[in-house]
Amino acid sequence: YAGCLAFGASAPSQFFSSATGYGTLGYALPAAIGARLARQTDAPVFALVGDGGLQFSLPEMGSAVEARADIVMVLWNNRGYGEIKSYMEGAAITPLGVDIHTPDFRLLAEGYGWAHMTADDPAAMAVAVTAALASRRPTVIEIDEATYVAASERPKR
Repeated sequence: YAGCLAFGASAPSQFFSSATGYGTLGYALPAAIGARLARQTDAPVFALVGDGGLQFSLPEMGSAVEARADIVMVLWNNRGYGEIKSYMEGAAITPLGVDIHTPDFRLLAEGYGWAHMTADDPAAMAVAVTAALASRRPTVIEIDEATYVAASERPKR
């Protein structure tokens, strides 16, 4: 959803989102693999995914390595189904089933043969994206929501 709200592609066929409701959890990674394999250029392919959604398709990390799909996966880690929880709270529904176990994504990435980086603020994100694109291998850039939001709220110097 964040991609739909905050990203403006500069040309057609540069952004796709299936975010039409809560039924597309797990779609980002396999869709990015397909996009990478279908691209006839070296243009980068990014997957924007939440930690809950990624857990629906973790084995596809192995598929990306086997296919040599150099995807950059931006992983927003809010330790659960944050979008659904926010909706429930906004509708005065007691959140249920949205605070899920969160694995160590660094270990999972390394286990599947991906590089793993973290980004705690916008400057670190820019550095991580540059490094990930230069590596030409599948890379997870993990953003811890609490840390990132806190860094974004710090006074600018």
